[in-house]
Amino acid sequence: MSIYDRIAENYDSYRSEVGARDLLSLVETMGDGLHILDLGCGTGHPIAARLAPRVSRYLGIDNAEAMLSVFRRNVPQAECRCLDMSEIARLGGGWDLIFSWGALCHLRAEAQVRTLTAAADLLNPGGRLLFTSAEAPGQCTGSAGPYREVIDHLSLGKAAYTEVLSANGMRLLSAEPWEAGNFTYFYQKGPAGSRPLGPISADPDDTLLDRMASAGDAYRPRPGLSSMWSFDGASARRADVGAHTDQRDEPGEQHS
Repeated sequence: MSIYDRIAENYDSYRSEVGARDLLSLVETMGDGLHILDLGCGTGHPIAARLAPRVSRYLGIDNAEAMLSVFRRNVPQAECRCLDMSEIARLGGGWDLIFSWGALCHLRAEAQVRTLTAAADLLNPGGRLLFTSAEAPGQCTGSAGPYREVIDHLSLGKAAYTEVLSANGMRLLSAEPWEAGNFTYFYQKGPAGSRPLGPISADPDDTLLDRMASAGDAYRPRPGLSSMWSFDGASARRADVGAHTDQRDEPGEQHS
């Protein structure tokens, strides 16, 4: 049983509203009849509860069944499935927006790449992909709200995320802090029949994950750092401000 199965019934009591406002604003600009796939939907509070009534189809994915039991109560008009994000390739396509607020970063690097590649394939032409993660590559640990169990966070970094998604026909629209300072990546899929925007590497034997593995310290936890945004000098101002909490539960990167 995961920590999220254990805390599901109390989760909404300490999950803030962060993320709901910005995502609702985005959905309102995208028009009517949207199909939305929410990766790491949790209990549906607050994001799914705000978005689902405004779209034609809303599907939440989470790997904690107890969280989904609460989701079904919170968002009865939406669908949900117990599934790892990295396995979304088995879902049907036709999505206008796929997003992961504060959840993708809990996956290992290989699973993040698999998830993003599948998401690009599942989107309609012109569809959007949005997720939160740190701007710079790195790894740290945190906890879930008031619960002290260690939870891993990993960012591939802006360059790697864009490399993976460009190779799968996605273009970067923006990469910048959104609500409460959450660094947010926003991509759009090209039109039907468009070619990928570029290979991951000119050398077919030089894969992104191989290069990440050889990067060494760039992808190892750094003792004393308390925030995902603390892996390069430009972001050092976010470091050493107390224990980092799970992005799904406190201001900062938050779970939907």
